[in-house]
Amino acid sequence: MTVLGTPPDRDRTPSRGRRAVGALAAVALVLGVIGAASVAYHRAYGTWWQTPQRISFCDRTYVASPSPVLLTRAEVESRAGSLWAIKDVDRTLRTVATVPPLPVVGKPVLAVVAPPLARQEKGLPCAMALYLQMGADRYVAFLLSD
Repeated sequence: MTVLGTPPDRDRTPSRGRRAVGALAAVALVLGVIGAASVAYHRAYGTWWQTPQRISFCDRTYVASPSPVLLTRAEVESRAGSLWAIKDVDRTLRTVATVPPLPVVGKPVLAVVAPPLARQEKGLPCAMALYLQMGADRYVAFLLSD
């Protein structure tokens, strides 16, 4: 307390106007982050928070078919094993990314990845196809486009 009986400025509670400005600033910040994330997702995947139209992996672009078919894990494994014609490729499906690249909400992307030596010697891409997990035992194929 000061001599006149009024509390010093540091003890006063923020005025209603300051609280309103703070709340508006917080809302604007949250909307800005959501907007930036949405634009980044659209630029990366070609859609607004839906199943991607394309996925970039290992400096290549993979695209979904115009009418994608949901595959089971067994179908993905049989397709993945038949894509490589060379003998020295390990045909084990591996998780190579998530879409979006966030640990909690990202959906796994599977692929059979060619070894670096085979890629260099034979000019092969990292993978011939990617498989995005859409649900329990449901996958969508993305094929190499360039």
